Amino acid sequence: MPPTLSTLITNATCVFMDCDGVIFDANAFKLRALEATLADFPGSTHAAMVDYWKRSGGVSRYVKFDHYVREIVGLDGAEAEARIKATIATFAAHSRAGYAAVAPLPEALAFARAVGPQRLVVVSGTDGEELRQVFEQQGLTEVFPRVLGSPTLKREHIAAELAARGCQASECLFIGDGAGDLEAATLTGVPFFFLAQMSPWPGAREAIAATANASYLESWSELLSLASIA
Repeated sequence: MPPTLSTLITNATCVFMDCDGVIFDANAFKLRALEATLADFPGSTHAAMVDYWKRSGGVSRYVKFDHYVREIVGLDGAEAEARIKATIATFAAHSRAGYAAVAPLPEALAFARAVGPQRLVVVSGTDGEELRQVFEQQGLTEVFPRVLGSPTLKREHIAAELAARGCQASECLFIGDGAGDLEAATLTGVPFFFLAQMSPWPGAREAIAATANASYLESWSELLSLASIA
């Protein structure tokens, strides 16, 4: 593991954090929300979607359910559009209920407070408006004042933040737990730290090992230790 994580955090112009599986232990309840949502579709299509969901962590629900309805279920045209819209609404209701029942991880809060609100940006695949409401309801807006979500893509949010702040990608870092996070970091050139603690992504270790400027961390405890945060 690079010995420079503490220096990176101290000097980073901008620190990007994913939300689900990083700030909130949300992946489990998101999978339950997915299973409840899939109940409206043939059972023969469920396993393929669950597998796709786990392999595409960090990707917007808008992308995931579009893929499911069109590519796995096989619908198209107006019927596909209507089913995608209804499916996203059903999933959103279950997702909001899940967030209401959990609190952010203390380690994530300790890290965020050490970084400071001016440098911190939450970049999530969760619907942006929904997520901002979650952070407001949990009294987290002072710690996480900048919360960005879908339908805008993560890489687009990151690129826009880099441009707005006038900083180089190499001066920043991104902490995430999914393939979509790794992709966004790679495409924008931001150093990436993968957090395995709550990630459902199979094959993550191999993918991180094969990617330049990406590091694999088992847990928040390891990250805080490397970052010299008590």
